Amino acid sequence: MTYSELLPALRDELVSLGVSAAVFRYGESGARPSSPVAALGIKSCSLAGEGFDVLFSITLLSPRSFGPAGCETLFSELSRAATSLSSAFESPVLSCGDTSFDTKTDCFMCRATLSTRTASSKGGDETEDEGIFLDFSVLGVEI
Repeated sequence: MTYSELLPALRDELVSLGVSAAVFRYGESGARPSSPVAALGIKSCSLAGEGFDVLFSITLLSPRSFGPAGCETLFSELSRAATSLSSAFESPVLSCGDTSFDTKTDCFMCRATLSTRTASSKGGDETEDEGIFLDFSVLGVEI
């Protein structure tokens, strides 16, 4: 798996495991969710042998009408899905912070992370990635 395939692969797996609310990002258009949503991102990634050590950021958003229970229900779905991820995502560890109300999104919000190791799809003789910076952390506002 290449770096650019990490996020789409995680989303596809979560959707196939019944987490239909997984999206790449939310709130760019200023619209507010009408049902609970899990916005996926990559918080950090480093090259580890023949793969990547990845820390995915997951922001759970639940509209007022669903209350904080929407975040809890969505986290339960994510927990079940994390235990069933394919071997492409080795040793997944899901953790979650506290739920609070966010006035900016007008939703209950909970930040979670999914730590995992993935296998790289590049072969041992390929050198096309030489000189590319592969270890980074994303800093700034998460939604």
